[in-house]
Parts: sequence; structure tokens; C-alpha cells
Amino acid sequence: MRLIRRTMKPEASGEMRIRGLGTVSVSPDGRMRDRSGVVGPWLIVALLSLLGMAALVIDVGRLIVAAQQVQNVVDGAALAGASQLPDFDACEGRLESIVLSNNEEAPAWPVTVDLNDDLTYYGPGQSVPEHGMLEDGEYAVEVTGHVGVSYTFARIFGLNEATVTRAATALVETGGGSGTGGIFFAEESTPGQTGVILNGSWQYVDGDVHSNCRVIVNGSHQTVTGTIEYIGDCIINGSHQDIGDEVEGEIEPYPISYDWDDYYYGGPYDYVESSVTYNGSGGTIPSGYWSVAGNMRVNGSNFSVADAVFMIGGNLTINGSGFSAENCLFVVDGSVRVNGANIDLLECTFLAGHEAVFNSALKECTYRDDGLFCMALGTGGVTYNGANQRTEGIIFAPNGRITYNGANQEVYNGGLCAKTITVNGSHGTFSPLDDYGWGGAGSPRVTLIR
Repeated sequence: MRLIRRTMKPEASGEMRIRGLGTVSVSPDGRMRDRSGVVGPWLIVALLSLLGMAALVIDVGRLIVAAQQVQNVVDGAALAGASQLPDFDACEGRLESIVLSNNEEAPAWPVTVDLNDDLTYYGPGQSVPEHGMLEDGEYAVEVTGHVGVSYTFARIFGLNEATVTRAATALVETGGGSGTGGIFFAEESTPGQTGVILNGSWQYVDGDVHSNCRVIVNGSHQTVTGTIEYIGDCIINGSHQDIGDEVEGEIEPYPISYDWDDYYYGGPYDYVESSVTYNGSGGTIPSGYWSVAGNMRVNGSNFSVADAVFMIGGNLTINGSGFSAENCLFVVDGSVRVNGANIDLLECTFLAGHEAVFNSALKECTYRDDGLFCMALGTGGVTYNGANQRTEGIIFAPNGRITYNGANQEVYNGGLCAKTITVNGSHGTFSPLDDYGWGGAGSPRVTLIR
């Protein structure tokens, strides 16, 4: 057999494709070079990039969770501590107990508050940052909390840990009088029914709760500074509940009375309409006395009205953000529906023959003159959907229910009276004050101011 030896010319260079080996480089001297080693450095770069993204997602996520946790703790601690002012020792004892109980419940995120360095007190005549000068009877405490976060993937970049710091300031208006005012009153007395339900964490009820039937409290870190008075059962589910007292009481009638006829205006009127509709944005509804036989609708943003009385035979519907009303009375035979964000209803009263529903973020709502902000006579009662709604005055649903859905609700200088009351959401604050609480003189009002 004759063997033929194939050789490459020295000057030959470039690439050859060899079956089973793919493409290889050929040097001028005819030697083949494998280029697979080039992949190594790029693979390292890609892996480092992936690890960097993992560090960003996981470790930044941990920072966000830690920030929310420490904010929740200092919010609750500030509210609890401020309720004891101007007794500074009692304030420190109360807020410290909130911090410690939280650390027992969430040991993965232990929050530290140094009673010497992390508390700042303010009294009458002193200025609170981002709030202003305190008046007589007003005290505030700022609580700063810290939580350490250990990094995971970020350690490969030399980052081991970080400290997340958050602060909260709570204000107490001590006012005059003593004793505890009522804030929740549920008139439903059918055996086996539930009059008051509190669902969520960090609810703060600064006063008494009365129900003519069962009361249920679900969640952690709920506070009721007064007494829960119930008939049948008082069921407390959850940890770190701070309830002033639980007492089985007796069936009682509503402690307040509002008559529809006291608000009815029979004329003369400045405007008499079969129905009214406003569309667009930035409009002004005229002041004066209105008689609307049918429905009234406001569709659009940034409408305003002041110094007006509306007698409406149908429904009132407000759709759009930025609506504002001041010194207005709305007497509506049908239903009231307010839909939109950043709604201001200053010195206003709403009466609804059926139901009232606020699907919005009510920046500030205050009553007109006698403590009543909203009364709905239908079984649908009054419903608040949405977070961060702030209302001053009595909310009254004598034949129906009051329902709050959303976090950071606040009712102050008033109370909730209905057949049944349900609050779903965390960080709500409910406080009576002076004339518009019941069951005694008003207790101090405590609010978060920043």
C-alpha cells in the first residue's frame, strides 16, 4: 500500500473546518490553534454581572423590607408614647414596650431605639420640624429607630451590612377634661351577630368601644386605650394587643341623635334645576342655595364649590381628582358617591337617604357646625375605600353599617355610630375629642404628624 503524506505549506494561514472539530485557526507554520480559551474571561464577566444583579434584587429587597419594618415600629412607638405625654417616664416606658414586643415577634428585624439619643420631645411654644409651633396643651415626641441588614450576594463586592434608619413624630393634644370618650358604637343587638370587627395591625383606637353584641379584634399591635364593652363575646386574635379593659355590658341605645328634618332647607333657592351635570376640569360651582330634582354629577378634575346648600332629589356623584368643597351642606335623597384622589371637604356635611361611598383619598374632611360629617339612612350605610383618608366628625349609619377598607385611616374629633362597624386595614387612628365623643369627656387626641 502506498501512503501519501499531506503537508501544509508554511505560508498557509487562516481557518480550516475539520469534521468533528469545527473551526480552528491555522498559523503560518501550519499549526492549528484552538480559540476556545477566549470564552473563559467572557464567562467570568457574565457571571459577575449576574451576581451583581442578584445582589441588587435580593439585598435591595431586604433593605426595603427592613425600612418598612422599622417605620412600622417607630410609628407605633411614637403613637403609644405620645399618648402618655407630658409624663415623659410613662412615655418612654410605653414606647419601649412597643419596640420590645415587636422584636419578640419579628426577631429577623430587631429594631433599636436608644432612649437617650433617639427621642426628641417638644412642648408648647416649641417648633416641630415640618409641622410648626406647638400650642398650649400640645406635646410631641420624635422616635428614631434603627435596624441592621446583613447583605448576602453584595458581600462579593466588599459590602457586608447596612443600617436602615427611620423616624416618626406623634403629637398629643391634651385639651381639657378627663376620662375617655367613646369612639365606636355598634347598635346591632341580635344574638350571635358581630357589632365591631377590627382587622389589621397597628390600629390605634383612642377611646371606648361599645357593641350591643360580639366584638372581634384580629391582628397584631392593636391598641384600645379605653374599654371594650360587649355582649356575648369579645374575641381577641393576634399578638401584642394592648386593650385597656374588656367588660360585658348591657344593650344601650345610640348615644347621639341627628334628625334629617333639621338639615332640610325648603327655600327660597338661587338655583332650581331638574338635574345638574358639570364636565371638564378646573370649574367653579356657584355658591348659594340649590334645589335639584334629579341627579347631580360632577365629572372632571379640580372643581370647587364654597358656601352652598344642595337639596338633591336623586343621587350625588363626584368623579375626578382635586375636588374641593368648603362650608357646604349636601342633603341627598338617594346615594352619595365620591370617586377620586386628593379630595378636600372642609366644613361640610353629607346626608344620604340610601348610602354614602367614598372611593377616594380624602386629604382633609371636616364637619360643618354640629359635629356631623356624614349620615346615611340606608342599610348600605357609609363605606370608605382607599388609604390615607382623614375625617373630622361623626359618621352615622343608624340603619346600616360603617366599613373602612384601606390603610392609614384617621377619624378625629368624632366617632363611628352604626348597626355594625368593620375596619379592614393597618395603621388606622380613631380619636374622640370633647363634645363629639361620648361616654365621658374626650380623651387626648394623638396623631402622627410626620
